[in-house]
Amino acid sequence: MIDYKKSNTPPPNDELSLDNPPRGVSIERTYDGTTVITAKRELISLVPGVFCIIFAIIWSNGLLKPIFGIIQAIIKKSRCHVPDWLSKITTEGYFEFADSISDAFGGGWLPLLGMALFFLPFVFAGFTIIGAALFFLFGKCVIRIGNGEGSIFKGVGVFGRTRRFATHSVKFIGVREESDGEGGKSRYLCIEMINGRKLTIVFITEKRTAWLTFALNKLVK
Repeated sequence: MIDYKKSNTPPPNDELSLDNPPRGVSIERTYDGTTVITAKRELISLVPGVFCIIFAIIWSNGLLKPIFGIIQAIIKKSRCHVPDWLSKITTEGYFEFADSISDAFGGGWLPLLGMALFFLPFVFAGFTIIGAALFFLFGKCVIRIGNGEGSIFKGVGVFGRTRRFATHSVKFIGVREESDGEGGKSRYLCIEMINGRKLTIVFITEKRTAWLTFALNKLVK
């Protein structure tokens, strides 16, 4: 399946075996003949995971207070009672700022709603950072090959994305290299289809990449 002369993947040697996966990777065969390969996050991925958590905390600390200030201003505009917990976590300065913006535009609801919509992309960005942190710390990659079909799941627990492919459509399995635009190169395992579609799997250690390349070429025939 793989042309080792055209790829950056070294030919498999006697040390590589389907029954001897690297640390953190497991392989099992189900009753229906499907082979399931599960790769947990590598220890070195804790570094970007911790960085994302710290960044998310800083991001949220600077974002939540003005959002709660807008919510408090909206509640007061509707003449409803502001919960005590909301008053405690919202500084008076943020509320006064949101209230003054509303008064500057006639004291209506539209300015407050406009401010709330303005902050929505930043909220989504915060959730994205948290999701990245969870993936780096607790994520996994599950590959299923059997009965002429294959799938690659990447995510945390049951939450994630699954991409499916037909094994007879696979043209190439190997390591690709691309320039990152800053003088460096990124390496990833690529499963390329006849129609040009590509599925990529990124591992930090070369040992995992070499074993998975060997295993997929054995299983995808």
